[in-house]
Amino acid sequence: MIIPRSSYGGVPIAILQYEGEPADWAPDLKLATFHFPGGKVVENQVLGQGAMPVTHIVQVVTEDDFASLLALLGTEQTLQMPRMGVSAFRGNFEGTEHSEDFKQFYSVLLTEIADIERRFDGSVRCSCTFQRGAP
Repeated sequence: MIIPRSSYGGVPIAILQYEGEPADWAPDLKLATFHFPGGKVVENQVLGQGAMPVTHIVQVVTEDDFASLLALLGTEQTLQMPRMGVSAFRGNFEGTEHSEDFKQFYSVLLTEIADIERRFDGSVRCSCTFQRGAP
């Protein structure tokens, strides 16, 4: 299944879903654990929530779009995706465009592009890992 009408930094992408629900942001609890030598005492200190990553398989239509996506690696941009079916988290902005409901997440960092597959129709599929701040 292809989830259309998504973009990152203005580059149009399609989020691909193969089995079940697509991946969602994964909150990461930051925890410091201290063991006191000579005893059975362990102290846990919750430091808060860290960044939330998510990895999606995405497809871009052209090599030029893929080059634009590569240029955004390591930058913070706006990630736009359909309102329903992709993320349970609320976006920073939610609206409607061309009768399609969408949500936008601001300041999303593209941390990795991997598993690049160039297709015969000129499109490119890859795995993209995005990261945003704690909720």
